[in-house]
Amino acid sequence: MLTAWIPGRPVCPEMTGHAPDRTTVARIGTVLAALHANPFRPTTEWTPQADAEAVLTAADDLMPLDADLATRAQALATPLAACLAGTAFDPVLVHGDFSADQVVMGDGGPVILDWDNAGLGDPARDLGSFLARMDAQVIDGLLTQDQADDRGAALLQGYGTIPTSMALHHARALMLLLTEGFRNRHPDWPARTQSLMDRVEQVLRGAPPLDPQMPQLDAALDPVRS
Repeated sequence: MLTAWIPGRPVCPEMTGHAPDRTTVARIGTVLAALHANPFRPTTEWTPQADAEAVLTAADDLMPLDADLATRAQALATPLAACLAGTAFDPVLVHGDFSADQVVMGDGGPVILDWDNAGLGDPARDLGSFLARMDAQVIDGLLTQDQADDRGAALLQGYGTIPTSMALHHARALMLLLTEGFRNRHPDWPARTQSLMDRVEQVLRGAPPLDPQMPQLDAALDPVRS
């Protein structure tokens, strides 16, 4: 993919060393909403089944690395994948891999970069991906939890109407980060992976009942009750 150089300032804490300000994140949410409202329809499609399979694959990828971590991941992935596979939505143009490192602040406002995962999909995909990356940055000590919560609220405020499947896609994006610590040679990657799975459980416990066919999802994801 060949694109022109986009001038601007990074907003990602991994590049700047500090949290983006709330106003900037709200503006990013507004730009994302405009993207999702764009009538362009690419041929690539992120289907519910593909999202479900990606979650199951993420759990399986842990097996050669740590069997105990993989067992826990599979217990999370199985009900989550079932919910994702049954999600109904009106497909829109999505970035596909959205986070603060895919945005620069230009003179006219936020500009979205890196379109190699763009396609048709659930708009919740981009919101969940952005929130999951901030969760990882909290675990890595780049953001405080209060900062992540505040910037996440700003993103959603700027975006507007929130898709009902957002929690599922927030959890999906967290699952796809499970092996990242190993790939990046994080000195304590198993603990990082555990923390990401803890966050998956928190996100899904706080979610509304999105799938009437799985009313016991909360119980299934609770390690004490299951």
